[in-house]
Amino acid sequence: MSSLWRDGRNHSLSHERLDRMPADEVRAELCGTSDTLESLFGRRPLSFRPPHGAYDDEVLLVASDCGLYANVMWSAEVTTGC
Repeated sequence: MSSLWRDGRNHSLSHERLDRMPADEVRAELCGTSDTLESLFGRRPLSFRPPHGAYDDEVLLVASDCGLYANVMWSAEVTTGC
């Protein structure tokens, strides 16, 4: 499976708004996703895109604790619910 890895990014387990969750739930979402990706591909992601583009300082702090250092956003308006 590791040959399928390109530029894996973390996008959370449940796709809920991370800025509305307590820090322990954000940690479970982000670290849990990274753990799953590492078990599948042998590599942990270094970046993430928060669901719905919603994040705050606490989300960024927890993301950093999970080894995620880049917050990847988009530059076009998204209307599909991502």
